[in-house]
Amino acid sequence: MTTTVNNKKLNINKYIDVIATIVVAVTLFVLFFIYGVQKGNDTHCYETFRVEVMDEPIYSLFLALFRVIFGVDIYLNFAIAAQTLFAIFSVYFFVKSVANEYSVHYLVRILMYLIMLSFYTMPVIFSRTGVLTFLSILTEGIAYPLFMIFMVFMIWTINNDSYKWWWVSLATSFILSLTRTQLLFTLVMVAIAGIYIGRKTWVKASLKVLISLLITVVIMKIVQSVFCYSILGMFEVPPNSISMYGNAMLIADEEDSELFEDELVKSVFMARYEDMTNNGWGWEFYQGDSVFDAASFYEDCYDNIKDHMSMGSYFDDNNITYGIEKYNIQNATAKAMTVKLIPKHFDRWIYNYVGLCLVGFIRTVAVSPFNLLMQIYSLIVYGILVAGIIKNRKDSTVLLFGLLTIVGVLGQVCETSITVMCISRYMMYMFPMVYFGILIMWFGKYKKSDI
Repeated sequence: MTTTVNNKKLNINKYIDVIATIVVAVTLFVLFFIYGVQKGNDTHCYETFRVEVMDEPIYSLFLALFRVIFGVDIYLNFAIAAQTLFAIFSVYFFVKSVANEYSVHYLVRILMYLIMLSFYTMPVIFSRTGVLTFLSILTEGIAYPLFMIFMVFMIWTINNDSYKWWWVSLATSFILSLTRTQLLFTLVMVAIAGIYIGRKTWVKASLKVLISLLITVVIMKIVQSVFCYSILGMFEVPPNSISMYGNAMLIADEEDSELFEDELVKSVFMARYEDMTNNGWGWEFYQGDSVFDAASFYEDCYDNIKDHMSMGSYFDDNNITYGIEKYNIQNATAKAMTVKLIPKHFDRWIYNYVGLCLVGFIRTVAVSPFNLLMQIYSLIVYGILVAGIIKNRKDSTVLLFGLLTIVGVLGQVCETSITVMCISRYMMYMFPMVYFGILIMWFGKYKKSDI
């Protein structure tokens, strides 16, 4: 009798997987034919191997592969078709793997598919740009689905104390980090998992993890350098200090020009500060009362400050025309300002940082972070997640999913907020994990996998 019931449940799950995957595939391909190729501000960097993406070679090479095979006129259509198929596969693989691992009810399984469908389609409704990641010529086109696959490998690692899946997780994190540097936090997640599965000999495990991570980072740097040499003819990957420069200039005061001994740095600072004053972008114009107000002001100003970091007159006066030389001088100047301004105004910087983190936490699970209702909703979501962790504190297997989710959210939000604002496109990676975590910890029944 029990065997018959189990077989019936298995058949229901198979039907759900097939039907749900078909629904997801039809939906995504309908959107594919409606919207076609979508481009963002950084698309041209990946298409043309710009210096700004030398540390993220994977996506540029992905596009180059399709350009070589299909030609320059139509290759982007085939690229987003491949991204769409990858997204569909990630939905099927992620839901089936997690649902089977925790033996969830078939209704929960259906909810999981709906969550993943919303993960890929919500921007149509809620995003200001309406950019769908699987149709966009941006790193998220392949990073989103690969990240979901990475999380499955992480779950198999911690649930089975498996070094085999730990190495697979590390390799996937390596690829993710070369696809989008924002995902370097996945290496931290892998490190924590490695120490956990080796907890019986944690000193030896920690040493193993440390050595493995160091080797991984070295290989990553070698790959970036080789890629940079093949494109630019130089092994040293040019640094990118412009993002942090935007943070630093936002909190500056006019008298901060006295911090800089270098005349070039001082003149650039004064010119940019005057530009900010004329446009109402500087800290002197901030009139908010909370960290949310600070984050909102930051989002209004950041891109304008960063994008106006121009040194055209200096380059013209000194006959500097070579692109890489311009880029290096601009970044060196930006870095020189950043390392002086942030320490002086650290209180302002940390105030902004807290606000950005709170916005990031909200955008991980919701939209409109400056709306009070969305703030309350997000607080409720995280409250349910934490309550689930407490509820399952004696059930280590289910508890681990919740802790993995918390670590992922903290890593992603805290890393991103250091350099840039937490827009939804950057924050959505952990969206499925949070809602899956709630379902599993409140409705999941763990079953040891056969892997």
